[in-house]
Amino acid sequence: MRTAVVVSLIIVGAILVITPVVADQLHEANVVRFFEDASAGSRTFAEKGISETYSFGCWFTGSAMIAVSVLLAVWFNRQAP
Repeated sequence: MRTAVVVSLIIVGAILVITPVVADQLHEANVVRFFEDASAGSRTFAEKGISETYSFGCWFTGSAMIAVSVLLAVWFNRQAP
């Protein structure tokens, strides 16, 4: 059970850290696809990606979860008989 908690914290923390990067890449791909479509005439587009606050929040929360999981792994290892 202890190992499952540590592993799940690491996995979820890594997903949180990676989420803004993946979302930005998908957004850029959609913008390129939007402008490459030749069937439409003129287009206006207000580019709005992920906010910096959201990106920092994901990075901070994910990093904190990974740090907690490392500390828990060390703590569980010291308590093991």
